[in-house]
This record gives sequence, C-alpha cells and structure tokens, in this order.
Amino acid sequence: MNLHRSDKTPDWDKIPENEYNVWQKIAKKTNGIVTPGNMVTLTGAALVISGASDLRNNKDGRGFTKLAIGRAADTLDGFLADKTSTKSPLGESLDAFVDSAETITFLPLMIKKDYLPLRTGIIYGMHKAINAGATAIAKRDGLELHTSWAGKRAEASRNFTICFYGLSKLIENTKIDNKPLQKTLRFGAKSMEYTSIALGSLASAQYVLDVINQKNID
Repeated sequence: MNLHRSDKTPDWDKIPENEYNVWQKIAKKTNGIVTPGNMVTLTGAALVISGASDLRNNKDGRGFTKLAIGRAADTLDGFLADKTSTKSPLGESLDAFVDSAETITFLPLMIKKDYLPLRTGIIYGMHKAINAGATAIAKRDGLELHTSWAGKRAEASRNFTICFYGLSKLIENTKIDNKPLQKTLRFGAKSMEYTSIALGSLASAQYVLDVINQKNID
C-alpha cells in the first residue's frame, strides 16, 4: 500500500522540468493543488458528507454506499499520488485533515444508527484524538510527523470493519433471511475490528514516541 506521504519537497521539484509528466506539470502550475491524489481525496470527502446526510434522513442504503466509496478513496488517493509522482506536503496534510474530518462526520452517526458497536467507535475516536494531538504538537514545534505503515493499514482495516458491520446491519434492516451471509460479514467485521485496534494502537504509540524523540533531540 502506497502512502500519501511526502518530505518537505514535492515530487516534481526533485527533477528537472523537462522530465515532468503531465500531472507534475499541472501540479507545478497550481502550486500542488490540482493532483490526482487531491482530487480523489476531495471527491471522497464530498461522498462522505453526502452519505452522512442521507443517513440522517434515514436513506440508509444510499448513504452507506456513499460512505463506503468515500472511505475507499482514502486508500486510492495515496496510490495515485505515488504512481503519478505528485506527492507533496500539501497533499499529505489534506489527506490527513480530510480523514479526520470524515471520521468526525460519520463515526457518531454509525454508532447512533447501530451500524458500529459503541466500544469500537470509542476506541477509534481515542486513536484519532491521540493522533490529532501528536500532529498538533508536531506542527506547533516544527517537527516532522508522517503517516506510518501501521497507521495507513489501521485506517484501511477500520474501513473494512465499518463496511462489514454496515452491510450486516443493512441486510438485517431489510428483513432478508440470509443468516449465513450475515454470519460471514460479522466474522469479517470482528477480524478487521481486532486488526484495526491493534494497528491503530501501534500507530498512535509510534506518533507519540516520534514526537517525544524529536523533542529530546532538539
């Protein structure tokens, strides 16, 4: 899995302009705003916001579909940024901000409508709060803090957890008698839930330790 991760220099500023691909040319002209990764990030955010609105209006099937596609964009944006060589500090910051904003938008709704267990939502929220705190301290003190291997995979497994729990609940709400499918989805949700909690805890610990270590060096 490719990370939407960059150092202080955008990819296109690391090579001569005559070697730019078409996306790097566009990124350069727009100061890193228009890139494939950023477009997918913002499209995903729009879908999540729209899906959350549908859920509030009890249009659960349509809302959950939008949420699932929007969260899938969280994985695709980094892949596209890497493949088009358009990773940048702006793209990385946008990805992290949108991810946190999306979580705040849909997580309470998923819990309220019983699409996600309360305990799971609380743990996910705690991880996000720790990560946000570490990021805020790093920004304040001029430290570098990047998405980690564990962090990106934790986010992917969270998305699978939410999708599996959500699909199981949707089937239950439609009164479709398909217990084997529900059982399979629940098993997948539980497996992904435990994986996401383990990886999320590791990622949060890494972020905090990274900040502490950099401050000690300074």
